[in-house]
This record gives sequence, C-alpha cells and structure tokens, in this order.
Amino acid sequence: MSSQTPRKVLLRLRVRAFERRVLSKWTTFTIWGVGRDGKDFYNMLRPEFKEKVKEFLDIDEKKIKNGYHNTSVKKTYNVRHFSEATPPIVICV
Repeated sequence: MSSQTPRKVLLRLRVRAFERRVLSKWTTFTIWGVGRDGKDFYNMLRPEFKEKVKEFLDIDEKKIKNGYHNTSVKKTYNVRHFSEATPPIVICV
C-alpha cells in the first residue's frame, strides 16, 4: 500500500508524528542534509517548529559556502560541516 502512496504524503505524516513526539520537547535543533530530503523535511514543518531550526549541516563545500535560503519564510540559514555539529540533530540524508 505504501508503494502507491506519494512520497510527500508519507513525509507529511512522518513529520507530524516527529513534531509531536520529539520536536515538541526540543528548544532548537539542527538539520543534517541540505539536499532534497532536508529541504522537504524543513518545508513540511509547521511554523512553530521551523522557528526552532538553528542551522543545517552538510558535507558539500558549495552548500556550506552558499548557505541555505528558504524563500517561503524568507530566511537564510548557515550550513556547517557535519564535523562541527552540536546536538540535537535531525538526519535527513
């Protein structure tokens, strides 16, 4: 059945559950992955959880140099190398 369900529908359900069970207990967090999955995860977050995102992590030097600008919330995030990570971290790779 899940093979017939669109990827973004499943992601939305997973993100809502993650918000309730995990993110509601954290004051801030970092997202590892500025690729498709990290951006999709971020975009599915409700606004109150987007405000808790401190920064992004990646290994791609170009992404680290450019940062991540989200046009829907008009905010630019720093992207650091994963070796500089500080918990808590949501891994989206």
